[in-house]
Amino acid sequence: IDTSAENLMEMLKRINLMMFEFANLSGRDTAAAVAETDRMTQLVAEGHATKNPENFREASRIVYKSWQEEGYVADHDMYLTMKVYADFYAHHGQVIDAMPELRDLLNYLDKTETWYSYEQMMLYNLLPILSVDELLILLPLYLQRINKVSQMDANMATIGEIFVQAFQVAINHRDYGVFKKLLG
Repeated sequence: IDTSAENLMEMLKRINLMMFEFANLSGRDTAAAVAETDRMTQLVAEGHATKNPENFREASRIVYKSWQEEGYVADHDMYLTMKVYADFYAHHGQVIDAMPELRDLLNYLDKTETWYSYEQMMLYNLLPILSVDELLILLPLYLQRINKVSQMDANMATIGEIFVQAFQVAINHRDYGVFKKLLG
């Protein structure tokens, strides 16, 4: 059936299934999927620790392959996110070559009326690489759209976690004005 996100959430609630559980249902080999996820998690953690763009490039290849095989939209978005981080670290903390990919992700967030755990985690993952202007656009949008959520799941970033990331952006940019706006 074709249904709204709100109806889907209500149906999942009634059968006691969380959104992330529903999203991960597929006919794919579970052991292989877990191994890929573990490898990608390792690459991302090492990439952040070493600021090495190659880790993110390799992670993007893994998730791109998964997207090609499964067609799962989240894999496509994760692929774009990994490309953006690779570019971010390759250009010493600035997104230059992957700006179209970042725009695609930000446009998705802008157009989505209700943010569930997927959208919140996307925001959480993108916050460290956003400009101050992008940050000040997305945070009020986040606060507005989080209020529409009827079902919270364990994968959702808390408002506090989102704001810790946001304050880090203000600190990284050494922008006291933004810091004050965030406090407000």
